[in-house]
Amino acid sequence: MHRADLLDVLAAALPDGLVTLGKRCVAVDGAGGVAVARFADDTETEADVIIGADGIHSAVRTALFGPDAPRFTGKICYRSVIPTAAVRGGALSDVAADNGQWLGPHGTIVLYPLRGEELINVVAHYDDDTYRHESWVTRCEGSEVTERYADWHPSLLRLFEAGETWYKWALYDRDPIPRWTSGRVTLLGDAAHPMLPYLGQGACQALEDGAVLANALAASPGDPLAALAAYERVRRPRAAQVVLTARARGVSNHLPSRWAAIRRDAAISVRRRLNRRDTDGRGATWLADYDATSPSVLADR
Repeated sequence: MHRADLLDVLAAALPDGLVTLGKRCVAVDGAGGVAVARFADDTETEADVIIGADGIHSAVRTALFGPDAPRFTGKICYRSVIPTAAVRGGALSDVAADNGQWLGPHGTIVLYPLRGEELINVVAHYDDDTYRHESWVTRCEGSEVTERYADWHPSLLRLFEAGETWYKWALYDRDPIPRWTSGRVTLLGDAAHPMLPYLGQGACQALEDGAVLANALAASPGDPLAALAAYERVRRPRAAQVVLTARARGVSNHLPSRWAAIRRDAAISVRRRLNRRDTDGRGATWLADYDATSPSVLADR
């Protein structure tokens, strides 16, 4: 799904006037009988609880637990969304089939269609320890991408040549944190569990967080502290498992050794044959087997 389309669906479900834009949180305090959020424009607001869903560079997380210490992985990522009609030679069914993934020495390329087959989403990773800028909105030239993957499959290069806008960022890793909650303030999404993109789970895990948090608050309407405790108890172990699995997947995907890659590919083939539900052969069916919308998940731990 195109991220913009997902945001439109979520925004359309909100009552008019509920969201205020143009505010940047700089500090929070959840220790008293009410939570307080302070903003860069010198205003503040009070609430029963505050949810810091403010991303990988979360000001709320820093206010609660201090600054983190991200670790550079030595990997970078390129991204583009390419109109299918712009690709020379027509449709690329051989390249961009559902959840198409290409593995090569020092790199991974993930392709999938958006809006039916109108667009192709491209996420391309590569080992590179010289570029260390962690920003998802920094652009780069398309020629850099085609040069980087010059030895990869020609159909991939044909696709990349059609990309007009490319973004580039360095991949940093962070260990799971031991706490998400302090008093009446907790974290959600990348603020709580930033992860590498190798499982495609960043936004997915944020949505799971939101579903479980909503059920926890509904189950304890008069006790927000109990609700936040239940939310963290349920979500933190699963999110940590996803973080660590994504980290390991990045290592497995980028194997520089030909023989190690052959062993990996053979294991993928065997798992796919033995378990038809394991469509990518990587043992990740547990991700989709989890129903975050069910109130029963609150009783799982």
